[in-house]
Amino acid sequence: MQLDQSALWNTESALWRLQEEAQRPIYEAILESLGSPGQRSLIDIGCGTGYFLQLASERGFSCSGADIAQNQIDYARSVCKNVAFEVGSMESLHYPDESFHVAVCNNSLQFSADPLISLQRIWRMIKPGGHLVVTLWTDPRDSDAFGYFKVLYRITGQPELWSLPFNLSRPGQLEELMVACNFTVVSRETVRCPRVYHDMDTALSGLMSSGPARMAINQSSTEQVREGIAQAILPFRNDAGEICMVNSFSYCIARKHN
Repeated sequence: MQLDQSALWNTESALWRLQEEAQRPIYEAILESLGSPGQRSLIDIGCGTGYFLQLASERGFSCSGADIAQNQIDYARSVCKNVAFEVGSMESLHYPDESFHVAVCNNSLQFSADPLISLQRIWRMIKPGGHLVVTLWTDPRDSDAFGYFKVLYRITGQPELWSLPFNLSRPGQLEELMVACNFTVVSRETVRCPRVYHDMDTALSGLMSSGPARMAINQSSTEQVREGIAQAILPFRNDAGEICMVNSFSYCIARKHN
């Protein structure tokens, strides 16, 4: 069954922004790995509210962004200056060949209807000698959020391991796709990202704004999903009432041949 990702991710953007900001450690690591921007252009495919693009633009990259959800793009446009945006799925982007020095997919490739076709399209968009960066969750058992996802899987009837958003997280799986699309894998690094919510209500608002959570709500009810998530994250509440989780992500850098 092909999911309507546009509908799932057209959620309240300010809530999803909380989730993106928790990714700052891996975003900073990616930008450090890419080095000095020089005159390089960069596109973030699946850019959400544009948080990574803000950081990249501050570093000096000439930035563009694309996302399937109109609400996310509207928010990104409001906070990102001098960034060009397009609404569309990664399978249907219409950028000319060899448009960008760097293409980034931050936790978005796994939501593609066909990751191989998406990577082939992205390959054409990258200039010779340019780079692709793909960020993914690592093994689900490495992250505190796994309990949250297990609640969603029970509701939607999905397997506990390797379902969205972990469907490209098996060892070597991403690299095989990259090589099949004529990329050369350069490196892969893992980054642990703390995620701290001020209280339970803030945590629930943020966690219920994701596409997988929206899918679970569509198949049950807001109340059922909210109650299940609350029970799953309760062990991570500290004495101050904050919800503190640490999640594991990796970013893989690949190069397009000259």
